[in-house]
Amino acid sequence: MSKTRFFQNVVLAAAVTLAGSTALAAARGAVNFRVNGTTMVAGPAIRTPVQRAKEEPGLVAIFDNMLPVKKYPYGTYFCCYAPGIVGPDNQWGIPEQWFAEAFTPSVNATVTKIELGVTYIAGTNSVNVGLYSDAGGLPGTSLVSRDLDNLPTFGGCCATITLKDSQGVAVTAGTQYWVVVSTDSKDEDFLGSWNYNTSDQVTKINQAENFGSGWQLDTVAPGVALAVWGQ
Repeated sequence: MSKTRFFQNVVLAAAVTLAGSTALAAARGAVNFRVNGTTMVAGPAIRTPVQRAKEEPGLVAIFDNMLPVKKYPYGTYFCCYAPGIVGPDNQWGIPEQWFAEAFTPSVNATVTKIELGVTYIAGTNSVNVGLYSDAGGLPGTSLVSRDLDNLPTFGGCCATITLKDSQGVAVTAGTQYWVVVSTDSKDEDFLGSWNYNTSDQVTKINQAENFGSGWQLDTVAPGVALAVWGQ
């Protein structure tokens, strides 16, 4: 995928918003369009601020690109612009699309909580979130995964969803892991987004997309909103 994808997306999102495009409007003012095969989502802000999940005592951030809510209450992630998460049976006929972001722990740790800026547009309000091993630079085997329900609505700022695992998953310093957002048999009609982070627009990060035929690596900036917590 082109290294200039982000800049193309910004231009297209602005064009869609300013022109009041007649392109497919899925729900709640969201407009879907495609750039280099990736379904993108853009739309107006709902302006109902909600804080991200609170920090939990005893947990430390293994990876976190979402801004602290006390200092930046409206900067946790982009409310209204994101790559789409799309199930194969959505009623608008948008091609299937899953998304993954990589992180590499700096110390050995046990992951017990994953926090994401994933939002809902239409279909079944449920999506699968998982922590995966790495296989040749792409998402490999699921280490833990669950369906998460009742996602916040796209366009709001800045509620997050969390995957918790009380037993935890051990991760090794210097080893790459993946957080994957996908659909399954429960939510094949899901349409939503994984919103971009606002804290770092420069540093490139490993991301991967699956359009129904396997994962494809894409190293770009910015990353999507993600925090991995543990002990």
